[in-house]
Amino acid sequence: PITSLQVNSDGLLYIGFESTQVIEDCEDAWTSGTHGTATLDTGDYKVGSGSAKIVASGAVAGDVLAYENITSLDLRDFTGVKKWIKVSSTVAADDLRLLLDDTAAVASPIEIISLPALTAGIWTRVYVRLATPASDTAIKSVGLRYQANPKANTIWIDDIRAESSYYYMDSGEN
Repeated sequence: PITSLQVNSDGLLYIGFESTQVIEDCEDAWTSGTHGTATLDTGDYKVGSGSAKIVASGAVAGDVLAYENITSLDLRDFTGVKKWIKVSSTVAADDLRLLLDDTAAVASPIEIISLPALTAGIWTRVYVRLATPASDTAIKSVGLRYQANPKANTIWIDDIRAESSYYYMDSGEN
């Protein structure tokens, strides 16, 4: 069944179906990273009973704010990742990046996924394409990095899932 229609940053409309592959349910606190303090928020979430809450303070570009080690997952059959995300301060496109790695603690990410611009105070469901799904055969950690324009911010993430788009349209197609 079709569960999402997403206009991706490449300008194409993706018709997707929700996979049964949960990457991270965000039902526990992540591990705090550099200039990020991670906790579980049971009062502000979209799915389940909590969200991963990350407070960035004094962050610099390139800081991995928080991460979660997960049971190894094979994501090579999927085309993208869908998640709920909310920020306390607006961020521009590519300020934040989602990291997927085949080692613990996102030590050497094999997927570095740019996130779109996000408006302060609004939960947004974001779909982003995987750059190299064929390499994603043993994902063991997921993380969040401040790539550019770091500032004090609180970031909530919830229900990170693998998803496949099976058709797309550009603006010239019917």
